[in-house]
Amino acid sequence: MDGKAFHEQEDAAEATSSMALSAWLRQELSAAAHPLLWQPDLDHGFLHRLDVPSSGLILCGVTFSGMLILRWQLDTYQLERQYVVVCHNLVPAELKEVVAYIGPGSLHSRKSFAGEGGKPASSQLVALSHASGACGSYGVLAIRIRTGRRHQIRAHLLFKDHATATDAKYAAKTTLVRGL
Repeated sequence: MDGKAFHEQEDAAEATSSMALSAWLRQELSAAAHPLLWQPDLDHGFLHRLDVPSSGLILCGVTFSGMLILRWQLDTYQLERQYVVVCHNLVPAELKEVVAYIGPGSLHSRKSFAGEGGKPASSQLVALSHASGACGSYGVLAIRIRTGRRHQIRAHLLFKDHATATDAKYAAKTTLVRGL
């Protein structure tokens, strides 16, 4: 999610009476010491947020130099984002990377799809373990993403026939497992 979209989401949160993170930071840190937080054209210092519906990592600079250093690290892939994911089907050991374009689905579904079109994306995989049981076969993967496209991991794994387990948005209803 880019800074503009993040800020728009914060504005919507403020409208529903919950305090946005940018508002909380401005309340906690003075304008004199941290003028960046009062700069809407610079997204109040926010650079990136992972996993928007959850409590994912938030990158925010509170000084101009801090924001520029974070931006440089993000743009030159110095910041690594790593995840552990349970997915459907046994993952072959030779599957080390998924490189496929990520494009948006329809405006109503808010899903992303891997394949033709969209923006380039790369996910590096390491199979950690496999399990088979009455509900099927599963793999546990360590995944490092170089790019940060919306729903990149979900789209890449689905593209390779390894939909994330318990994912009602992306996994086929016939393979969806609850309470894994």
